[in-house]
Amino acid sequence: MHPPDCHVAHIEDAKPGNRFDRDMTDQERRAFANLILLCRPHHELVDKRKPAHFPTEVLTQWKVEREAEFPGVEETIVAASRIVMGAGSIAA
Repeated sequence: MHPPDCHVAHIEDAKPGNRFDRDMTDQERRAFANLILLCRPHHELVDKRKPAHFPTEVLTQWKVEREAEFPGVEETIVAASRIVMGAGSIAA
């Protein structure tokens, strides 16, 4: 069995584009609350092929629904990112 092909995607874009919020700080863009895991085809669909169909509200709802199935996932991912990425880790 192959590991899932997951991409870390921004709900509010990190760079000017589809869902970019110029009032967000870089820290807020890196925060766990602004990140969502997507498979490669959905990441491409959301960011490149049909971004207008996936506003911030839709992606936020996907995140909320999925994370409700996995209590404690935020703490686990944030802690793992600190180990792997150090100073550039995901903010809680």
